[in-house]
Amino acid sequence: MGTTVLNSALFKPDDRLQKAAVDHKYHVKNGEQGLYVRRIQYFLYGMGVFHKMYEIVNNDVGPLAASERWSDMTSDLENAYYGNATSYGVWIYKDHYQIIGKGYQTTADDIVGVMTIRHMDAMAKIYFKVAPAASREQMTADAPNALKPAVAAGMGVGSGMLSRTS
Repeated sequence: MGTTVLNSALFKPDDRLQKAAVDHKYHVKNGEQGLYVRRIQYFLYGMGVFHKMYEIVNNDVGPLAASERWSDMTSDLENAYYGNATSYGVWIYKDHYQIIGKGYQTTADDIVGVMTIRHMDAMAKIYFKVAPAASREQMTADAPNALKPAVAAGMGVGSGMLSRTS
């Protein structure tokens, strides 16, 4: 691993996201797949972004096409794929926190670039902690049905797993 910029338990161990934190050519965007995408999805879930998406999609509001049902989007989560669900989740997160490149952007986008991953890392250091792996079962049970696969996959840290602090 090169330079370590990300320091949260969630993002620090991931070489690909470390590169995204320092080099624009490593932006994470729609069409990518892998553990680094799973980490972003897990973060979005823990921050409540996917819950917000679930409400939006089920109520037929927001920029998603009516034909794009939540059940169709769960494949993103099941396959650690950065598809429409993840793109929309990133957009919601960036819009909420106004993560916008001043001087070259006027609105949020759906790309996890240098500013976004660094912001996510800072939030993860505040809001995520290492919990016993046994808590995964309860966290999975508490998740909405459509999100259970992503939560069940979880993010392991040593003998524990990451969970959102209250």
